Amino acid sequence: MLLGVFWNNLLIVLCVWLFGVQCTTRDEVQSLNDILLPPYNKDLGPNFNQSEPIVIYISFNLFSLNEFDDKAGKLVFLGYSHIEWQDDRIVWDPLQHGNTTSILIPQSKVWIPYFFVGKPYDEVKTIGYDFVQVVYDRDGWARWAVPDKYEVSCTADIAYYPFDRQTCEIYLIPWAYGRGSFEFRLPLDHMTQIDFIENGAWRIISTEMRVAEYTDGNLVLMVIKFQRRPLFILLNLFLPIIVVAGLNVFVFLLPPDPGERSAFGVTVLLAMAVFLSIVSDKLPSTSEPHIARISVFILAELIVSALIMVFTVFTLMLYNKKDEKTIPNWTKSLVLKCSRRRKTNAKHEEAREQRDNRDIVEPNRTEPRHWRPERDRYHRDNMDVYSKHRGYPNENSDRKFPEHAHQRANHSNARNVLSEGPDKLTGDETDRTVTWTDVAKCFDNFCLAMFIFLNSCLVIIEIVDSAYYLNQEF
Repeated sequence: MLLGVFWNNLLIVLCVWLFGVQCTTRDEVQSLNDILLPPYNKDLGPNFNQSEPIVIYISFNLFSLNEFDDKAGKLVFLGYSHIEWQDDRIVWDPLQHGNTTSILIPQSKVWIPYFFVGKPYDEVKTIGYDFVQVVYDRDGWARWAVPDKYEVSCTADIAYYPFDRQTCEIYLIPWAYGRGSFEFRLPLDHMTQIDFIENGAWRIISTEMRVAEYTDGNLVLMVIKFQRRPLFILLNLFLPIIVVAGLNVFVFLLPPDPGERSAFGVTVLLAMAVFLSIVSDKLPSTSEPHIARISVFILAELIVSALIMVFTVFTLMLYNKKDEKTIPNWTKSLVLKCSRRRKTNAKHEEAREQRDNRDIVEPNRTEPRHWRPERDRYHRDNMDVYSKHRGYPNENSDRKFPEHAHQRANHSNARNVLSEGPDKLTGDETDRTVTWTDVAKCFDNFCLAMFIFLNSCLVIIEIVDSAYYLNQEF
């Protein structure tokens, strides 16, 4: 082992003695700059043949998605462009300059491609700053990494708010160059996201980079697709709207006391109006490209709330009508069909009263049982009474006790009344069982079922529509 260490050290000493130790010093870099820069003209392109297009490699690293103002249509993000090209004027031999393989030159002293950002939000600007330097390798390859904050215009599509997904396009366009001056090549077809910082309101879905054409030549098109994080809006806006809409239906379960129903309905109606104003403040004040479906949903709930108030006023009018006013026959029939159970309970009560008022005749037990001539008649009478209590018909009993036959007939009539449907009632019975209060209660039940159905349909339509949108490819 010691012998191996000895030979390694000997080899290092021999290399140093033969080739020497070369390092980059400040003087050597200064001399290299003095040699390269004085004859350099930054106004001329990097190619020796000026008629050939300049080959430029462009990639982009996205740092963060700072803001997307869907109301103003403004996208703000931070990143840097990594641009490379070859300049044959800045080439040197590293062995003649202290083994210097790369140097840094301020961008103001060398040729750089001028790009401006298409679709700017408020001002047109070129990328690059004076403090940014260009890194040159010994073979003339230049690497220019330009950090910048980009503010571009992007029209928001808020049709499916808060599940909306946005697509924004950013253009890097060559400035003041003729057609065919550049040949863009993209090492990657997407933006890189090294050390990317997530945004709390938006989530990046995908990015894309490609070369596109425009009237004066080619440009680099960058596309960012992102989606809103909907949990906060669902918990603080959408679910409260559904809860308020559900509470609005139960106004028909409140007692018809003065002021109870009307105050409750007006309160819910105002709550719906407040929610509609909140959503309107958050969304763009435009109809293009689409109107938010949640605005249509809240507007529909507002209309339903207004209809509930109208029906509530109508039911209160029914409750306050006097019984002396005649109820139409079709209304009576409809109420009786809707309240079959109530009418059946009334018949049961009437039949029970008839049974309670019957005079049940007990057999005469003072007669001596040993009286043999009348024993047969005695047993026959007792059997008749027993048959009568059991509900069995008996001709002797009816002949012997005519009042029992009359009671049995009443009992049979009561059973027949219980078995008859609502159509078998006479006009007197209908007038006696239907009142304006019954009509109002029946109308309350109808309104409750109808508006529960309407609200359920609105919520289901909104959920199905959003689910269909989220399942589509983006």
